[in-house]
Amino acid sequence: MTAFDAVCHSFSTIATGGFSTKNLSIINYGAAIQYTMAIFMVLSGINFALLIYVLRGKGQKLVHDEETRWYLSALGICVGILMIGLFIHYSVVDPFYSFDNWHVWLGHIERAFRKSFFMVASAMTSTGFAASDYMSWPKLLWVIVFFIMFTGASSGSTSGGIKWVRIAVFAKSGLTEFKRRIHPNAIVPVKLNGQPLSQTTINNVMAFMVFYIFTLVLTVLIFCACGVNFDEAIGTAVSAIGNVGVSIGQFGPIGSYATFPTVAKWWMTFVMLVGRLEIFTVLLLFTRALWRK
Repeated sequence: MTAFDAVCHSFSTIATGGFSTKNLSIINYGAAIQYTMAIFMVLSGINFALLIYVLRGKGQKLVHDEETRWYLSALGICVGILMIGLFIHYSVVDPFYSFDNWHVWLGHIERAFRKSFFMVASAMTSTGFAASDYMSWPKLLWVIVFFIMFTGASSGSTSGGIKWVRIAVFAKSGLTEFKRRIHPNAIVPVKLNGQPLSQTTINNVMAFMVFYIFTLVLTVLIFCACGVNFDEAIGTAVSAIGNVGVSIGQFGPIGSYATFPTVAKWWMTFVMLVGRLEIFTVLLLFTRALWRK
């Protein structure tokens, strides 16, 4: 990679921006560059305050952080699922027939792991780089990539999306409700990092999830009203509110939004700002109480 491209991609990787100096993103670069960018995308999805603790020799802060464990565990599981699917896909496209062709077999494994690792890191951290056209993969695999785009990475990072701390609180709250149904008189607090969460914090997370889904549904309806196909509308809506960049269909990793309807572009611009500034921050601008104060 040239010095100019290296600087541009470094800024875009750490900031999880996803802008590339090439129309095909990272597809034509070699494995070493793809592995390097994937690793730093994963690191950029971790809370930067925890990374500072690591640099100060307090790595236990990172190890004991529950959100980081959720984030890295989900990343590992998704990479494993995609890797298995891609290995089967590559084996069908370029069969090795027997294990005697070990070099072909190992090549399929490495390629499947690298493409999976890069794509999951890019989608989960909302970076949006592409090392391959996942629209050419089996449909189940790119649907999995689509759902990964919802999550985002850790709070305190540069990624977009819902963030794993909210997903953790949401999941824990749901499980706690099951326990309360079984033991209605028991006091079962929702805990994060070993500390019980206040009901106010839980309510804030639930409200955020409701507004997030509402904004997503409204965006899909507007895109469909502008003539966008439903699958591309929902893919682009998730991409916009999560600040991912890549979508599905013609707006996938090797496509662009040049043909996107003008009205839909204006709305998508607004939704990208909502996703970047956080929903409550933007919604407060439309309340009378804020301006009166």
